[in-house]
Amino acid sequence: MYKALYFNEEAIRKEKEEEIKEYQGLFETYQKQEEERNEEPTFDEEVFNQILAELDITYNPEKVEQEKKIMEDLNNIKIKEYVSIILRRPNIPKIWVNKRINPNKEFYKHWQCPGGHVEDTNISTKHAALRKVLEETGIQPELEELEYMRTNHYF
Repeated sequence: MYKALYFNEEAIRKEKEEEIKEYQGLFETYQKQEEERNEEPTFDEEVFNQILAELDITYNPEKVEQEKKIMEDLNNIKIKEYVSIILRRPNIPKIWVNKRINPNKEFYKHWQCPGGHVEDTNISTKHAALRKVLEETGIQPELEELEYMRTNHYF
């Protein structure tokens, strides 16, 4: 029985030694990877972009001027707001649509709901909606009767 315990302890000891060697190997690999990572040069993207911009100015001034003009144009774009109005009566499943009758206008003979762009003189989009309903239908709703539904963005 003593021999069996001795051999069992010996087997456990060898198993532990092999496990320690395996962990030691993994640890050494990890240390090498850390050293290699620390040796890699650091990269500052902001500085790199500044250097590229200076090179562009030096070697390609036409491109820089062209890009400046594009940015100025983009900054001067005015956003146009539009309103579309769906006229309906409570408890009646119908909406108001009208047909475009001016042959000189876009979408001639197409059906549409009242709507249009918000002018600088309009206090709000609700006021623009009131104006467009009156202009296009002759109906003059009260401001309180208008109900905001949603905003659509077009680019």
